[in-house]
Amino acid sequence: MATLFSRSIALRFADADADAMGWAPTDNGSPDDEVWLDRSCDGGRAWSSGEPPR
Repeated sequence: MATLFSRSIALRFADADADAMGWAPTDNGSPDDEVWLDRSCDGGRAWSSGEPPR
């Protein structure tokens, strides 16, 4: 868990299914707060844009 500007952010990951999805719940935030996550299907070697992560 991390805290940023009094907001708590946690990264959750469920690998129990074939899709292995992640999400990030927040506490003490504003309704317009957003958490962005990227997903890679090849271990992070390429993204959908075709470019490797930096």
